[in-house]
Amino acid sequence: MAPRKGKKKADSDSEEHEEHEDGSQETNMFRFDTRPVEAEVPVDELATKVKRLDAALAKARIGIGKMNILELQNTLKFGVYNDRAQKTSEVNKMMSSFEKHGMQAYTDGNALPIIIQRSRLSPGQTFEGDWNDPETLTEVQLEDSEPIVLASGQHRVAALKKIYNTFVEEEATQTKRLKRLQGLQTVTDEHVEEHAVLRERIAKVLGHIGVLGQWGVILYDEEMILADGVELARHLSRNQTLHVYSETHEEVLVSTFRNLYDEYQRAGLEATVNMLQLEFKKPMNEKNSKLTRIFKNTRMVVTLVRDLLPMGLHYRYRRELSVGWLAQNISVVMGMYAIYMSKNIEILRFLASKDKYITYAEADELVRASAEDDRAGEDALKRLPELRDQILKSTPGDPKIFAPYFEDFDKAATKSFHLYDGTLGTWNVDYEGALEDYRDAVCTTLRTAWYDRSEEDAVWLDSVRARVTVWLTAIPRKHMPMPLMTSMVMDKVWDELEAVQEGYMECTRWFEPIVDTMKVNVSHSHAVDDCTEALFRAIERERGMQTEEAVNAVWSALWEGRSSTVLQLHNTMSELEMQKKMGERPKTKDEFAFSWVKMSETTKKNMTALYNAIKPLVGKGPKDMPLSSMKVTGMQAVMITGWDWQRKHIQKQITREVLPSIQAIMMEMAFAATYRGDILAEPMIRSLRATLKSIMTAKQKKSRLTSATAGALAQRKTWDYWDGIEAPDEANVEAPEPDEDAQTKLNATRKRLKAEKTDRDAIIKLQGQIMALGISRNTPHKKSPVSQEVADAINILTEALSMNASRIRLRILSGLEHHEFDPALHHTDLKIPAVDGQRDLNTVSKLTKRTGEKDKDEDMQDSDDDIEINDVPPPSTKSKSKKSKSKKSKGDKKGKGKEKVRMIEDAEDIPDDGIDVDTDPQDSMAQAAAIVKNTERPKPKPKPVARKKATADAPESDTQDAPESDTQDAPESDTQDAPESDTQDVEMADIHTASGSASANIEAALDASVHLHDALNHIDLDAPGSPLTSPTPEDGDVNMPGEMQLTTASNLTADLDAMDGMRRSSRAKQQPIPRAAPTSTRTAAASTSAPARSAPKSSRARGAAASTSASVRSSVAPSETSTGSKRSRQDALLTSPKIKKKARHSLAQRLFEESDDNDVVDRLPDM
Repeated sequence: MAPRKGKKKADSDSEEHEEHEDGSQETNMFRFDTRPVEAEVPVDELATKVKRLDAALAKARIGIGKMNILELQNTLKFGVYNDRAQKTSEVNKMMSSFEKHGMQAYTDGNALPIIIQRSRLSPGQTFEGDWNDPETLTEVQLEDSEPIVLASGQHRVAALKKIYNTFVEEEATQTKRLKRLQGLQTVTDEHVEEHAVLRERIAKVLGHIGVLGQWGVILYDEEMILADGVELARHLSRNQTLHVYSETHEEVLVSTFRNLYDEYQRAGLEATVNMLQLEFKKPMNEKNSKLTRIFKNTRMVVTLVRDLLPMGLHYRYRRELSVGWLAQNISVVMGMYAIYMSKNIEILRFLASKDKYITYAEADELVRASAEDDRAGEDALKRLPELRDQILKSTPGDPKIFAPYFEDFDKAATKSFHLYDGTLGTWNVDYEGALEDYRDAVCTTLRTAWYDRSEEDAVWLDSVRARVTVWLTAIPRKHMPMPLMTSMVMDKVWDELEAVQEGYMECTRWFEPIVDTMKVNVSHSHAVDDCTEALFRAIERERGMQTEEAVNAVWSALWEGRSSTVLQLHNTMSELEMQKKMGERPKTKDEFAFSWVKMSETTKKNMTALYNAIKPLVGKGPKDMPLSSMKVTGMQAVMITGWDWQRKHIQKQITREVLPSIQAIMMEMAFAATYRGDILAEPMIRSLRATLKSIMTAKQKKSRLTSATAGALAQRKTWDYWDGIEAPDEANVEAPEPDEDAQTKLNATRKRLKAEKTDRDAIIKLQGQIMALGISRNTPHKKSPVSQEVADAINILTEALSMNASRIRLRILSGLEHHEFDPALHHTDLKIPAVDGQRDLNTVSKLTKRTGEKDKDEDMQDSDDDIEINDVPPPSTKSKSKKSKSKKSKGDKKGKGKEKVRMIEDAEDIPDDGIDVDTDPQDSMAQAAAIVKNTERPKPKPKPVARKKATADAPESDTQDAPESDTQDAPESDTQDAPESDTQDVEMADIHTASGSASANIEAALDASVHLHDALNHIDLDAPGSPLTSPTPEDGDVNMPGEMQLTTASNLTADLDAMDGMRRSSRAKQQPIPRAAPTSTRTAAASTSAPARSAPKSSRARGAAASTSASVRSSVAPSETSTGSKRSRQDALLTSPKIKKKARHSLAQRLFEESDDNDVVDRLPDM
């Protein structure tokens, strides 16, 4: 078989040759490895490390033994290598474990590890026993009474002590009862039996007490454990084998911090940061978002590792080293707080310096002289700033010399500042007085603690006291110090920063463009986890900037402004009007897309230009854009944003990440233009923004490039904000420094705004909880809107809560419990949007008599002919009834129906009918029924009906002039021309609403009542299968009182009239139903004894009939032997296959629409 063209066999040396078009060949020296792939044994570095440490522990192990840990004279010392705090919950868990599994005191996993020097052990002891035979274990004997260091086991010891105390208390109680029995003069058999039982119990308790303290121990050689550092000791201290609890998040956090601190001491800050980056790759941290969130905040972690953790137990058990608190509060001000902690530890280093300084006596004399108004005082005020600057230029010392006294410092701060509720470090008379007391207490503590020291140390510590005295002294217009950083001060500082977080949030927006929307499109990023940290990172990304100096200067400005400029900015941003003007930034991708669609064309064009400018460098690594490109709108924002658009592999995310992030920058620029110019009109805010700009400009590096030599590449002379928004009068940098009164007003405004926001959030939360209930929805569907009735109730509740919240806020903020409240002056609109509801189209109201309401005309009940019309529930006055859109009939076009309108207008003008057209809408149905009785031509004439007064004096001529043809002569062809769509605009909810005048209600009731009269008088009551011919005993409507029958009939008339717009299309679709043959054999009494029945054949008509208390009955004939109740007949109708869904309300209307010209409206039935 001939070989294929273009294919050549490889040479013997397997070299590949590539032939070119000119016939030349090139040898390809790269060859694939075609050997079989062999399995590579995975290497688990963590497991290898653990094995290595376990092997080292085995070598350092002295042996095993036992000791009674409850009777030792030596103190048990925990927390040296595992500083896990003792928790009551863990002790209780350990006790539960003892009860469930027993006290396994002699097992390798539960034995207490002791790190001890061999020289401390009594000679001649051998520790080679067996755990399975406790008798072979040696009782450990020590040569001294020094503390014993245990690597772990504090919860086991605490549980044993707690159980021991329980047994001791029980033994005391039983012994007391035993002595009481022994002291009895008369002893019975029961006393003897009880005495024996008590002795048995006491014996068991004493047995437990005797052996309870015995516990197995493992002895380790301290020299070998600490030979290569503390890594082996920490490994020994970790609780990895206990089945009760594993290592907590705090232990993981602190152990990681300790490793980072060791690296910091070994190789410095840069190596520490690199080691921190490796923590993200550990499986234990990837699965815990809290730890990852913490480790991603590099500045905070470095502060905690380098500054806070080494300072001892006073900081070790604070919330700053708690995983839960850190992860929750990395939000807005953690960046400010981290720098505060770092700077204050740095101050302690300067105060502990060993450089030469004045003595404490000289410092105390200067401080006392500075308070005098003489020449010595002036000299002292000149000298103190120089000494303060000397402190800041000193060589840092060891701040841990203050660690043993932090608790005393904290107590002094609590005592001195407990009555001061202002901001720490501000120029306030109350603060200055409290600061003096605090300074004296701190100096007294140090003098007492350092009284008996060597001569060399005494000189150094005396200078330390002098530095502390000078630093804690206020120097007018120069220096207002903060108290030393202890627990009480840290808590107060955190509260102060959180109190103005809206101001810090807005300041961050001035530097970080997409701090609000980055998480929407780049959810994996941690660049904006904390707002102020994002601000400082944005400064560090500024090119041509002295970043460290700029960050410190900006922090100082923002720190000093927390009681003035930033506080004013916070109050401005917290105003509800400002929040409404700003609008709410998108929080989801759907909201983001919707917001972008609404952006202007200019914004979209700028976005396209910006995207095209950075697209060539997306994903190319850390490369700066040329300075000439800074002219593109938004380019500066791209350069400083925390969104990493230069990382590798981002090219695959062009559509999902790159383009939306560019849109977010331009969208934020448009958002800022809507409100930022207005807030800069405030002098204090304008001053803050100008101050930050001047700081950034001053911290720029000097450049040799000038505009004459480099053109567009020249370094800019002034730094500008990325949004390009200029203040109205930015030249006015200096703003008046707020005095005490101004600060008081600002703080009062802040408290008021905070209270308003709290109340607003509480009301909105309550709204959400109500709307989340399934019973508040309009339908059973989860996404169904709220029912209109529920929405109205929520809005009423919201208004009431808002009013009451204003009253409570006034009295809380004023401090007067009975402060007079004037809604016109003190009520604050919280700008809570009203809840929109949806009316149910398939709901009809019921005309039922109000429970507990007394009859207004009791004398009317004595008459057999007078009937009282029940009150009707008031319809809603907020929603307007929709007008029917059905076409007018031909009779209307020819002028028919005009007489009917005139009749209604005359009915409104009846002077003596006892009905007021301006009365409450709830009486409209009752008034309409009364007018109907006056306007019909009765045969014989019925007696008038009224609520309060009979209408016998009403003139009959006004109603008798109306021809019968107005209500009956409408031809069938006229009603069939109405389109079907017109009937869909009629809502059932509109039947029971009344926004018009009472005359409209009267007209509706009159028209429906006349039609009802015709329908009721033409029902064949003798028709076979009619429920009226043989009513069942269970039918409650048959023997219903007359007034209730009229109520149900009136309800039906109102429904029929409101459905007038639907009858034409319904009739156009369905065949006419033959009306019932009129009967003359029925008397008025028979009509009174049983309400009329109609024959609905559709589900809609059946629903209308059921809602009117069976005034209209189903035509489904029951069987002759059926004795079912009304509900059973309705259920039979519901399951009937003949039910249609189209003509719901058309049946009763057709009963009078299909009547011919021979039908005569005789009279309303005598109810």
